[in-house]
Amino acid sequence: MVKYVRNNFLLPENRIINIEHFNKRLWEMAENDRDRVHYDKKVLQSKLFEEDFDSFTMLPEKGFECARY
Repeated sequence: MVKYVRNNFLLPENRIINIEHFNKRLWEMAENDRDRVHYDKKVLQSKLFEEDFDSFTMLPEKGFECARY
């Protein structure tokens, strides 16, 4: 994932004059990137995310001690 972001959003090098404008532009690029077709599944990536999101499980409200003392 890090290599993908670096190669697609940060290369070639960007000249940054205003960091807020640069961050806003990066955010827009990332938002637009999810509206592309997955290279293997031939489905929009946003659709794949929605399917994954539906399968997320909620964390329990009660804390869990994972170590024995």
